[in-house]
Amino acid sequence: MRESDKKTAANYDLYYRIFTKQFNISFFIPKKDQCDLCESRKNAVDGDEVLENQYLEHLRQKELSRAEKKNDIETCKMAESNSIVAIFDLQAVMPVPIGESSAFFYKSKLNCLNLTITDIKNKETICYFWHEALGGRGAVEIGSCVYKFLQKVSDKYPNSDVTFYTDNCCGQQKNRFIFSMYLYAVKTLRIKTITHKFLIRGHTQNEGDTAHSLIEKAIKKSKKSGPIYVPEQYVQIISSAKKNSNPFIVEELNYDDFYDL
Repeated sequence: MRESDKKTAANYDLYYRIFTKQFNISFFIPKKDQCDLCESRKNAVDGDEVLENQYLEHLRQKELSRAEKKNDIETCKMAESNSIVAIFDLQAVMPVPIGESSAFFYKSKLNCLNLTITDIKNKETICYFWHEALGGRGAVEIGSCVYKFLQKVSDKYPNSDVTFYTDNCCGQQKNRFIFSMYLYAVKTLRIKTITHKFLIRGHTQNEGDTAHSLIEKAIKKSKKSGPIYVPEQYVQIISSAKKNSNPFIVEELNYDDFYDL
């Protein structure tokens, strides 16, 4: 059509040249998830007073949240402190089989799940690992993993004050099942108090993300050596993902490890 109109036909090179040279803009792929409100404010037209006020309040809450977490961590690290600070986060699903070959794209997948709980006092991360044939990724599975962690805390640091930090996922941790489990844990275990604090939406970067990044890099490196066929291979990869300090502790869960919350 453009040729019949005696106009230059559009192609990728022409598009790229105009897009990058004449307009001086480019595509940017963010390395981490962006905050919806912050991005809305960045792209909004000037003069939106309501959005500006929401944005300023959002920034204030973000700074307060980070200051609160920093203060809790500093208190936890004191020698005489009986407080425990832990951050837990569910990693993105890890499917099997998976490999570098395009043939794996068409294979049916079994999704593997990994909940990381980072204990700030001990500087260790526990990875609770299972696959979808054993359990899902809802409150039952998350609550069961957290309860197992609380049992360890009760044995190692009796009568402690436990503080959890997480994101705001309602289906996994911001629900009545998790808080019912907390009530049960305080009544049955040697734990004094449990406090759960939620990071501000859009700014939930935490120690769990660091652990997940190390694991994902190890998985990517492992795939270059050969495909990952079974969940047990992920267990080995996770166990050896952290090289320079305390390795990740991997606990494989079975069907009967999950409690009916």
